Amino acid sequence: MKNFHFNLSDDDVKAICYALEIIPAYDFFENDTEADISFSLASSAGQKLILHKQLTNRETVFVALAIDCAFKALRNEMSLDDKELTGLRPYFFTINKLHPAFAPLLNEDSV
Repeated sequence: MKNFHFNLSDDDVKAICYALEIIPAYDFFENDTEADISFSLASSAGQKLILHKQLTNRETVFVALAIDCAFKALRNEMSLDDKELTGLRPYFFTINKLHPAFAPLLNEDSV
């Protein structure tokens, strides 16, 4: 993956952290091992974002996945429980802003 640099505002970090927090609600992990890895990546990426530390490539791609899922959930392209969707709605504009920067990281050529 190429070096990825993006300056994140406090609002960006809040939106990303919420998107990371609700990843388990999408229920697309096939087993407990995948869910555990997801939790670890979400936790480490969230902590690093809050502290403005550099993310690993895996964390960056996981953040891109969280943003992409949030983006799609806000457009009813992915299902999400009402509680999580209601919590995501205040970040609508921030997710829309972040999605074009992070979505290309999900292409196989980028990883």
